[in-house]
Amino acid sequence: MISQLKSIQDQIKTLSSSSTFKKLVAADGRADTLKGHQETIRTALEETQLLVSLNAADLLQELYDAEIRKEQRRLLNCLGDANYGAKGDAVEDVICLPGTRAGTLGRIDEWIRDTETSERVLWIRGTAGRGKSTIASTVAYRWRYRAACAIFHFRRGQSSLDKRFVCALARQLGSTAFLEIKNSVQKSIKENEDIAQERLQEQFKTLLVGSLERLEDNHLSILLVIDALDECESTESAVNFIKLVDRYLPSLPVNVKFLLTSRPEAPLMRVLEPRPWHAEDLDMMKDVDEDIEKFIEFGLSKVKTEHNLGEDWPPPDTVSTLVRMSQGLFQWVDTAIRYMTEGLPHHRLQELLQSPSVCDGLDPLYLQILGKASKKAAKSRTQGDLFHRTLGAIVVSPYPISLDVMGFIFAEHEMLKGKSQKTVIELLRWEILLDLTSLIHIPRDSTSPVQLVHTSVRDLLIDKIRCGDVPCWINLDQNHQNLTSEYLRLMNRDLKTNICKLSDLSKANSDPEVLDLVKLYVPSGLQHCCRTWSIHLTACPQKSDQVLDGLEKFSKNQLLRWIEVMSLLGKTGESQAAAKQVKEYLSSSNPLLLELWSDTYRFIIAFHEPISFGALHIYASALPFCPTETALRRHYHDNATARLVNSSQDLTWPMELWSRHVETVGYSLAIGVGGSMIAYSTIDNTIRLCSLESGTPVDRPLIHDGGHPMIFSPDGKAIVSVSPDDMIHFRDAETGEPLRAPLDGHGEIIRSIAFSPNGKILAAGSRYQTIRLWDAESGLILGEPLTGHSDAVSSVAFSRDSAILASGSDDGTVRFWDLKTGAPTGRPLEGHESAVNSVSFSPTSAALATASDDKTIRLWDLETKRQLGEPLRRHSDNVYVAVFSPSGEVLASASRDMTICLWNVERGSLIGEPLAGHSGAVFFVAFSPNGQSLASLSSDQTIRLWDVGAKESLVKDKSEIDTPNRLLQNSPTEEHPLGHANVVNSVDFAPDGRILASGSNDETIRLWEVESGKPIGSPLTLHTDWVNCVAFSPDGEVLASASYDKTVRIWCARTGEPQREPLQHESPVMFVTFSADGTILAAGLADGEIWLWNTRTWESMGEPLYTGTSRPGPCGIFLSDASGEIVLVVGWKETTEIQFWDLKTRRKRGEFSSSSTTMKFSLLPDGRLIRTDEEGLSSLVRCSDFPASLATSLPTTTEGTSKPCLTSSSPLLLGYEGQWRGHRQSMGITQPVDRDVVSLPPNPLEKLRL
Repeated sequence: MISQLKSIQDQIKTLSSSSTFKKLVAADGRADTLKGHQETIRTALEETQLLVSLNAADLLQELYDAEIRKEQRRLLNCLGDANYGAKGDAVEDVICLPGTRAGTLGRIDEWIRDTETSERVLWIRGTAGRGKSTIASTVAYRWRYRAACAIFHFRRGQSSLDKRFVCALARQLGSTAFLEIKNSVQKSIKENEDIAQERLQEQFKTLLVGSLERLEDNHLSILLVIDALDECESTESAVNFIKLVDRYLPSLPVNVKFLLTSRPEAPLMRVLEPRPWHAEDLDMMKDVDEDIEKFIEFGLSKVKTEHNLGEDWPPPDTVSTLVRMSQGLFQWVDTAIRYMTEGLPHHRLQELLQSPSVCDGLDPLYLQILGKASKKAAKSRTQGDLFHRTLGAIVVSPYPISLDVMGFIFAEHEMLKGKSQKTVIELLRWEILLDLTSLIHIPRDSTSPVQLVHTSVRDLLIDKIRCGDVPCWINLDQNHQNLTSEYLRLMNRDLKTNICKLSDLSKANSDPEVLDLVKLYVPSGLQHCCRTWSIHLTACPQKSDQVLDGLEKFSKNQLLRWIEVMSLLGKTGESQAAAKQVKEYLSSSNPLLLELWSDTYRFIIAFHEPISFGALHIYASALPFCPTETALRRHYHDNATARLVNSSQDLTWPMELWSRHVETVGYSLAIGVGGSMIAYSTIDNTIRLCSLESGTPVDRPLIHDGGHPMIFSPDGKAIVSVSPDDMIHFRDAETGEPLRAPLDGHGEIIRSIAFSPNGKILAAGSRYQTIRLWDAESGLILGEPLTGHSDAVSSVAFSRDSAILASGSDDGTVRFWDLKTGAPTGRPLEGHESAVNSVSFSPTSAALATASDDKTIRLWDLETKRQLGEPLRRHSDNVYVAVFSPSGEVLASASRDMTICLWNVERGSLIGEPLAGHSGAVFFVAFSPNGQSLASLSSDQTIRLWDVGAKESLVKDKSEIDTPNRLLQNSPTEEHPLGHANVVNSVDFAPDGRILASGSNDETIRLWEVESGKPIGSPLTLHTDWVNCVAFSPDGEVLASASYDKTVRIWCARTGEPQREPLQHESPVMFVTFSADGTILAAGLADGEIWLWNTRTWESMGEPLYTGTSRPGPCGIFLSDASGEIVLVVGWKETTEIQFWDLKTRRKRGEFSSSSTTMKFSLLPDGRLIRTDEEGLSSLVRCSDFPASLATSLPTTTEGTSKPCLTSSSPLLLGYEGQWRGHRQSMGITQPVDRDVVSLPPNPLEKLRL
């Protein structure tokens, strides 16, 4: 303290010697410093006054009288160990970091000093991880020399000592340096030496009340801190302690104060909330991010020091990201820092940033609370059911959900039925949710949202593995389905035409009178149902009969009434998005409903303005103008309140969804990766954003140094554009802020730019016939410019695997470049008679589309470098661009002739008539990510959005998922009378070699008798889309099938009957494979996830493995390493990478790059691993190819056997005793191609003919 006062003195002297002007200039900046000095001086004065008040004679006697000290120790020992509950390993470990919690600690200091008011108890409440214990310890530490302090921390699991917490408090007071207090406490102990064995009430009365009430003339602050009351093993003891404080507080001197901390547990809330005590609610505090930031910076600094990390650690933006992830929880930060400290900080920080749930230090705390609450609820069947339904609603609801809303939703539940709304809310609050108040914030106001205190709670609840034996797992699919059914039932029951009894068409929805009527006639629960039902519906992986029945009833009776309520709520935009969701959800499952919801989506878009203005305009201004041949008009025409006389009406919807005028002529256009917004650049070098759904401007900063060309980065986070000075700028797509220094185009006029799909390389084609490559992360130029064109490079594009770059030029040619070497590959494509304006790879990079000033579009086979069919001709002027749809089945082209053409890629024919509407040249077109919409930018200063979903549906025949263009198939297909009707994707032998299973694009599975080649029974027909893979279990009893319909189906291999409901996934399932013991089934998805299923229970085994970005054609197989641990090997059709996953740790063990891509893995009977590539070349995988970290038990193969040893088209058949047979995929299973691979024992199935 003396050194602090000396420092303050020196600073004041320096300031005093300054000139008046300098004092004036520095005054504002020094205000906080001077305020801190004032607080330090004040504290020093208080401590000095207290020390002066000590009786010197008593102090001397205390120091020198050994017998008295010995007696004091004996008395205090009667109370046990005071250190229990007082502190941890060191006090410094549990106090607030300097500079944090300043506001809270300041208010507590003032509360302690204030003896004039009646506020004698301070309750600090907050959910798990808010820092309650740290604040409690800090207060005790700060006041240790200014007051007589005692502190006790309850700790779960120490029940044997919890009952002595009053003794621990008393012992600390009996050890204080303030003799009057010390002597009074020791006197009470001497009079009752067995007090530690008495009940709580007797201990409280004797040790605290009896000792302190004798100190009426003592003005020293006496502070008793009881931390974490909720962790007291005996809830009854904690509640009784609070009651004792309340009862005896009037008997205690005004300078005695109690600071209590706890989570908002139900029993404690019941006893604390009614009392008029001061409270600090940490859950409601704002602006804690600054403190969290300091805490994180301090923690990371310690990690850096302890691990001797470099100056570049942590990476930029780490602190801000962790602040956002912590959501105000100091405990979360502490857990995260510990997690990093205990391992490799670089790795663990990256893992933490990518997957916050890995840091699960709060799980035990959460599970203890959840276990207690669920156990209590389970005592009653109805209460247990309502408990889980309510918790599920909170977890899955896309919008905040209040007690009022939940009361409306669950009013018909068996436990609540027949009760008043008030009673229902009280039951939900006090019987269902009260025991979860540490994890769920439940406001007193029933209209305010009930919310989980932190996303980590939700992460735990939806993770079955982490929930373990505690029955708190929230099955997302089941809860979405339950709520969908309930919401549809409630809307079918309560929605009415003109629900608010409006009569004035001129009144807007925003009119105060209308708003009051909405509150009166539309309950908050019904509002919630209307806003969220479609989100729950589309989250259901299965289309259950109950949900579809409810949806059909709703669609045929309440559809316009639902739009009406959404209009009244000011949510017409949400209703448009919801209609689109339902339309896409229905797909082809119900053609009648699909047509109705397609019309609904178009109806809201077409009449958005009147519907948004006033709900009654749905019936008066929109429905009468609805096209007459639409399902919506046919079904709801009687609801129109106006009729058109002698007026011609459209029969169907126009192709154009919306049109938006732009400020100046546009040059570039791109749709964001998420499909929610369009970015476009204009002649004034400005980039603007608008909504894809409505065309309305997006409220984000404009980018003023943008220009042409302009693109999104592959992850959608950045907008990259070229300014007039040929600098390439990277801007944040959300904020418009620069992400890095611009790249210098070196004075070359840049005509086109493109990102590689993996985001690592940026290419730019210039007017000066060259192409430059940059490392997108570092900004460094990669090699020398690519040269070869004889005129300007107008377009560049990367292949899907980022290995090849295509460039189109004004010289009329297309060139290809190997990005590893920078050298041209193959011969240029020649055929266009004028400049090539656009090059575009198909989604699988099997074909290239080019657009030219010669008015044509051409398709090229990239394997043969030959043109596919005749040029596509329909445009009457220059064609500026041609792009593939996401499915690869449709090609869109834009021309100077002011039209857009859509082409069937398979047939090379025009789909319908060209899209007309622009009055100027169409420069750019871009598909939405789902392929349903097409955006166009024209010199007429408009952006238009077109509905092309119906056009794409005209492409009748599906093709292979990874080869969507049958123009690329050189072999014709031939149908066998008993065979499949479409391409065969997968075959597998049963373990005994007697049965063969095949899966096809005709959506069926067939079983075949190998000896005779005859089909067994009828086709298995439950899949609704292509069957991508079939696999027998090792015992031959089960057949698993994977389909593009996002399911895995499990069949009895003997009867062909389904054994259970399908395993649902969120993405098309590309392969399935069983482990050697048959206990695990792996399902590989198109989005890069691999799900593991327990074949005994058919439950998923935790979160999926994520192999990286989605890549076409994944395949996999299980192996065992030398120690017997199961390893999953994964490869892909269009990349040479092969990954190895350890199922025990659920982490990637390693990877290597093979010589070619991978179509299929198989095992020989002796355990050797076979890999087949896309060309049909199959080879043995050598142990030397495996990563060093993977100790494989595969037999070692020689150098010679690693050569390709089989040529056939995929899939590869591995038969009985290793005899292989390949077949041409496009010929079903009718024409075998037999090729011996290696010398094998005689095959008893030599007569096999498929």
